[in-house]
Amino acid sequence: AGEVGNTTFAEVSATSPTTTTSTKSDLNAADAEEGVLAFSKGPSAGQSTMFFVFDIFLGVSHGEDGREFQEDMIGYLPAPHRALVLDYRAKWHETTPVRQFVEQNKNAHPELAQAFDQCVQKLADVRKFHLATVRRQLVKAEVGTGGSSWKVLLEAMLHGTKETALRCPLSAFAPGR
Repeated sequence: AGEVGNTTFAEVSATSPTTTTSTKSDLNAADAEEGVLAFSKGPSAGQSTMFFVFDIFLGVSHGEDGREFQEDMIGYLPAPHRALVLDYRAKWHETTPVRQFVEQNKNAHPELAQAFDQCVQKLADVRKFHLATVRRQLVKAEVGTGGSSWKVLLEAMLHGTKETALRCPLSAFAPGR
Protein backbone atom coordinates (compact mmCIF):
# COMPACT_ATOMS: atom_id res chain seq x y z
CA ALA A 1 0.00 0.00 0.00
CA GLY A 2 1.29 3.43 -0.90
CA GLU A 3 4.07 2.09 -3.11
CA VAL A 4 4.35 3.03 -6.74
CA GLY A 5 5.32 0.09 -8.86
CA ASN A 6 5.06 -0.95 -12.46
CA THR A 7 1.28 -1.00 -12.45
CA THR A 8 -0.15 -0.19 -15.85
CA PHE A 9 -2.91 2.31 -16.44
CA ALA A 10 -5.22 -0.53 -17.47
CA GLU A 11 -4.59 -2.34 -14.17
CA VAL A 12 -5.24 0.82 -12.17
CA SER A 13 -8.36 1.58 -14.19
CA ALA A 14 -9.73 -1.91 -13.64
CA THR A 15 -9.34 -1.73 -9.86
CA SER A 16 -9.80 1.97 -9.10
CA PRO A 17 -13.19 3.63 -8.78
CA THR A 18 -13.49 6.45 -11.28
CA THR A 19 -16.35 8.48 -12.57
CA THR A 20 -16.66 10.13 -15.93
CA THR A 21 -19.47 12.61 -16.28
CA SER A 22 -20.35 15.60 -18.37
CA THR A 23 -22.65 17.33 -15.94
CA LYS A 24 -21.30 19.60 -13.25
CA SER A 25 -24.16 18.86 -10.87
CA ASP A 26 -23.20 15.17 -10.93
CA LEU A 27 -19.55 16.09 -10.64
CA ASN A 28 -19.91 18.40 -7.68
CA ALA A 29 -22.20 15.99 -5.82
CA ALA A 30 -19.94 13.05 -6.50
CA ASP A 31 -16.81 15.06 -5.70
CA ALA A 32 -17.58 14.71 -2.01
CA GLU A 33 -17.97 10.93 -2.14
CA GLU A 34 -15.27 8.70 -0.68
CA GLY A 35 -13.23 6.63 -3.10
CA VAL A 36 -13.89 8.65 -6.23
CA LEU A 37 -10.54 9.39 -7.80
CA ALA A 38 -11.19 11.26 -11.02
CA PHE A 39 -13.74 13.22 -12.98
CA SER A 40 -13.34 14.10 -16.59
CA LYS A 41 -15.12 15.80 -19.43
CA GLY A 42 -12.91 13.76 -21.71
CA PRO A 43 -9.20 13.90 -22.38
CA SER A 44 -8.22 17.53 -22.10
CA ALA A 45 -5.12 19.46 -21.13
CA GLY A 46 -7.68 22.06 -20.10
CA GLN A 47 -8.02 19.98 -16.95
CA SER A 48 -4.32 20.42 -16.13
CA THR A 49 -3.85 22.53 -13.03
CA MET A 50 -0.49 23.75 -14.31
CA PHE A 51 -1.98 25.49 -17.35
CA PHE A 52 -4.25 27.47 -15.04
CA VAL A 53 -1.41 28.37 -12.66
CA PHE A 54 0.99 29.40 -15.43
CA ASP A 55 -1.67 31.50 -17.16
CA ILE A 56 -2.52 33.27 -13.90
CA PHE A 57 1.13 33.83 -12.95
CA LEU A 58 2.18 35.15 -16.35
CA GLY A 59 -1.01 37.12 -16.90
CA VAL A 60 -2.06 35.22 -20.01
CA SER A 61 -5.42 36.45 -21.22
CA HIS A 62 -7.47 34.33 -23.58
CA GLY A 63 -10.38 35.43 -25.70
CA GLU A 64 -13.96 34.86 -24.64
CA ASP A 65 -14.05 31.25 -25.85
CA GLY A 66 -10.80 30.46 -24.03
CA ARG A 67 -12.02 32.06 -20.79
CA GLU A 68 -15.33 30.19 -20.99
CA PHE A 69 -13.52 26.93 -21.67
CA GLN A 70 -11.18 27.42 -18.72
CA GLU A 71 -14.03 28.34 -16.39
CA ASP A 72 -15.87 25.21 -17.47
CA MET A 73 -12.77 23.04 -16.97
CA ILE A 74 -12.22 24.34 -13.42
CA GLY A 75 -15.39 22.49 -12.49
CA TYR A 76 -13.84 19.19 -13.59
CA LEU A 77 -10.62 19.54 -11.61
CA PRO A 78 -10.25 17.35 -8.52
CA ALA A 79 -11.44 19.35 -5.50
CA PRO A 80 -7.93 20.07 -4.10
CA HIS A 81 -6.70 21.22 -7.52
CA ARG A 82 -9.79 23.37 -8.05
CA ALA A 83 -9.22 24.95 -4.62
CA LEU A 84 -5.57 25.61 -5.49
CA VAL A 85 -6.48 27.33 -8.77
CA LEU A 86 -9.25 29.44 -7.25
CA ASP A 87 -7.10 30.42 -4.26
CA TYR A 88 -4.12 31.22 -6.47
CA ARG A 89 -6.28 33.35 -8.76
CA ALA A 90 -7.78 35.24 -5.80
CA LYS A 91 -4.32 35.89 -4.30
CA TRP A 92 -3.00 37.26 -7.60
CA HIS A 93 -5.91 39.69 -7.78
CA GLU A 94 -4.64 41.16 -4.50
CA THR A 95 -1.16 42.00 -5.79
CA THR A 96 0.58 43.54 -8.78
CA PRO A 97 0.52 41.04 -11.65
CA VAL A 98 3.95 39.75 -12.68
CA ARG A 99 3.55 41.02 -16.24
CA GLN A 100 2.66 44.51 -15.00
CA PHE A 101 5.62 44.55 -12.60
CA VAL A 102 8.02 43.48 -15.36
CA GLU A 103 6.52 46.04 -17.76
CA GLN A 104 7.04 48.80 -15.19
CA ASN A 105 10.65 47.78 -14.55
CA LYS A 106 11.84 46.62 -17.98
CA ASN A 107 13.88 49.74 -18.71
CA ALA A 108 15.84 49.51 -15.46
CA HIS A 109 16.07 45.71 -15.67
CA PRO A 110 15.91 44.54 -19.28
CA GLU A 111 17.08 41.09 -18.19
CA LEU A 112 13.84 40.78 -16.21
CA ALA A 113 11.78 41.46 -19.34
CA GLN A 114 13.89 38.98 -21.27
CA ALA A 115 13.38 36.29 -18.60
CA PHE A 116 9.63 36.99 -18.57
CA ASP A 117 9.40 36.64 -22.34
CA GLN A 118 11.40 33.41 -22.17
CA CYS A 119 8.88 32.03 -19.67
CA VAL A 120 6.02 33.01 -21.96
CA GLN A 121 7.87 31.41 -24.89
CA LYS A 122 8.24 28.13 -22.99
CA LEU A 123 4.53 28.09 -22.19
CA ALA A 124 3.79 28.84 -25.86
CA ASP A 125 6.12 25.97 -26.82
CA VAL A 126 4.15 23.58 -24.59
CA ARG A 127 0.91 24.78 -26.16
CA LYS A 128 2.36 24.36 -29.67
CA PHE A 129 3.46 20.83 -28.80
CA HIS A 130 -0.01 20.09 -27.42
CA LEU A 131 -1.65 21.48 -30.56
CA ALA A 132 0.59 19.31 -32.75
CA THR A 133 -0.19 16.23 -30.64
CA VAL A 134 -3.92 16.87 -30.80
CA ARG A 135 -3.72 17.43 -34.56
CA ARG A 136 -2.14 14.00 -34.98
CA GLN A 137 -4.73 12.33 -32.73
CA LEU A 138 -7.88 14.18 -33.80
CA VAL A 139 -7.04 15.01 -37.39
CA LYS A 140 -10.36 13.60 -38.61
CA ALA A 141 -12.49 15.03 -35.82
CA GLU A 142 -13.81 18.55 -35.93
CA VAL A 143 -15.12 18.46 -32.38
CA GLY A 144 -12.99 17.99 -29.28
CA THR A 145 -13.55 17.98 -25.53
CA GLY A 146 -17.06 18.95 -24.53
CA GLY A 147 -18.08 19.65 -28.12
CA SER A 148 -15.48 22.39 -28.59
CA SER A 149 -13.93 23.09 -31.95
CA TRP A 150 -10.51 21.96 -30.80
CA LYS A 151 -8.51 23.55 -33.62
CA VAL A 152 -9.98 27.01 -33.08
CA LEU A 153 -9.81 26.74 -29.31
CA LEU A 154 -6.20 25.51 -29.11
CA GLU A 155 -5.00 28.05 -31.66
CA ALA A 156 -6.75 30.81 -29.69
CA MET A 157 -5.12 29.63 -26.45
CA LEU A 158 -1.72 29.66 -28.15
CA HIS A 159 -2.39 33.13 -29.57
CA GLY A 160 -3.39 34.46 -26.14
CA THR A 161 -0.18 33.08 -24.68
CA LYS A 162 2.01 34.67 -27.36
CA GLU A 163 0.23 38.01 -26.91
CA THR A 164 1.33 38.06 -23.25
CA ALA A 165 4.98 38.58 -24.18
CA LEU A 166 6.51 42.02 -23.69
CA ARG A 167 8.58 41.56 -26.84
CA CYS A 168 11.75 42.95 -25.39
CA PRO A 169 14.55 43.27 -27.97
CA LEU A 170 16.38 40.16 -26.77
CA SER A 171 13.38 37.87 -26.52
CA ALA A 172 12.21 35.20 -28.90
CA PHE A 173 9.13 37.36 -29.51
CA ALA A 174 11.08 40.39 -30.69
CA PRO A 175 10.24 41.57 -34.23
CA GLY A 176 12.25 39.68 -36.83
CA ARG A 177 12.83 36.66 -34.58
